[in-house]
Amino acid sequence: MLDNILIVLILLSIVLSFFIVKVWKKKYFVKELYIDEGVSVALYVITIAITIGSLTIYCILSKGVEDSRLYLVTVLILDWLLLLAYCICATTCIYLKDKTLIKKNIINSKQILLNKEIKIIEKIDKRIIKSSKKSISISSRYLTGNINNLMNNVKIIICNMEKFKLQLSKLMDKYNFEVIEFNYYNKIFGNIVLRIKKEEKELNFVTDRGEIYCNSELLCNYEYLRKENKTTPQKLLEVIELKLNTI
Repeated sequence: MLDNILIVLILLSIVLSFFIVKVWKKKYFVKELYIDEGVSVALYVITIAITIGSLTIYCILSKGVEDSRLYLVTVLILDWLLLLAYCICATTCIYLKDKTLIKKNIINSKQILLNKEIKIIEKIDKRIIKSSKKSISISSRYLTGNINNLMNNVKIIICNMEKFKLQLSKLMDKYNFEVIEFNYYNKIFGNIVLRIKKEEKELNFVTDRGEIYCNSELLCNYEYLRKENKTTPQKLLEVIELKLNTI
């Protein structure tokens, strides 16, 4: 009787973990940076394969033997460990919400408020955003999504957009232009819309996921994020000055 209960618990754990992940992802998951879905699916399939193999061995060799319950308990514990790893993989996501960097999964959640006290440690395959009390590690080895774009937005928030506006104001004074429109969309890839004017001459600058356009013409792609280690506002100021020098 106890053997049958253990088998039901093993099978129920597999089914239940799948639905728990589905419900959690539907409610909380943010697809900005996340562990590739293929990894979690592979882990889930491996768990099922191990369970089927273990129960097959039990049915052939262990039924009626005294140690059969211990064997099933071992299989149940192994399944729980594998399914825990599956749940963590399937639900891990990293994203920005206003001025807060968040890393969360079904087990744990970390939040770091981005300010001037934050330190960024950049390694070959890892970025570490560190405050005085906690840190969030972003590894390019297992995460899917535009890490450069996220890091760009993190740096923008840390550097503060007011600093960019001050530098922009100085640039406008230098070339006798005025700002007609300025919008920064932190929640939409950190995009910037800037419209400047001098007499009859009007220039519309737009950044889209790191790419910089002027009057719909692409002036700069997003490669500078990786090669020059500059934020989009920094590069935008540089591009604006180059453009104004040609007028």
